[in-house]
Amino acid sequence: MILLMMQSPRSEECRDQLEQRNGQPVVLCASAREAIQILRNREFEVLVLDQNVLDLSPGQAELMARYSGTAVTVLINPGISGIDRIYREIEFALERARRQKQMTEQAVRSELKEQLSGAVTGILLSSELALTAESLPPLVEEKLRSVRELALQMSVCLKQMPQSSTSS
Repeated sequence: MILLMMQSPRSEECRDQLEQRNGQPVVLCASAREAIQILRNREFEVLVLDQNVLDLSPGQAELMARYSGTAVTVLINPGISGIDRIYREIEFALERARRQKQMTEQAVRSELKEQLSGAVTGILLSSELALTAESLPPLVEEKLRSVRELALQMSVCLKQMPQSSTSS
């Protein structure tokens, strides 16, 4: 869903065109105060904000940012931006956000894999060392072998995980 904050004679035309092109509902508002009220009650994927409206109410921009959640923000100037340009700006911003999200997810996966690999290696080493101890009770030895086997399985799974790539 898109929130369009715009004060222009072409606001409704812009809303209709954006809905048609994006296939998403577009909520139109004319002021920062109205946008904040809407943002308090709904989540949006994109905020398209008329820079001129923001300039008229500078204190409201901070509140808007607080309630915007994870929405991508696109600042426009309807005086110089036609609907085609606004649409392209939205598409570029969404694509940038998608790429950034993918890169963040890949970094998190890589970090998690690294941490798990280190822990599994520690479990393997500890269980191997413990199994070399003499006169272990049979139940303890059985449990240590079970832990070692599970750690080996985890190690194999971690090695089979695809490496993160930075291709888009």
